[in-house]
Amino acid sequence: MKPEKLKYVWTTGILMGILAAVWICEGCAHDPVPFHRTVHLENVTVHIVDSPAHFKWVKPGVKRYRMMGYATRRNVIYCLGHRNGDGEVVPNQLVLGHEVQHLLNWQDSQIADPDL
Repeated sequence: MKPEKLKYVWTTGILMGILAAVWICEGCAHDPVPFHRTVHLENVTVHIVDSPAHFKWVKPGVKRYRMMGYATRRNVIYCLGHRNGDGEVVPNQLVLGHEVQHLLNWQDSQIADPDL
């Protein structure tokens, strides 16, 4: 595996590990009000691209902030990804989850906005 790909895999793995630890710790505190929410997302389209150059967003902040993905209110998600050793396309799971949470929040305001 090329060194730059290995660096990407390690960085992604470390970030996912940190997020998993935070999620597990959040689950340690007992929620006094049980919940079960169901949100139906219809006609969701996910574009997994290898470069932000494929983003259809023309705002000037894309290059400056090095966006890794975005969602629209038309249920379209653009997400950076890469190819694994077998040539399969792999979306960045952290970015994809963040953008899906936007769609959930727009459908149901009880779902937290991931940017706040």
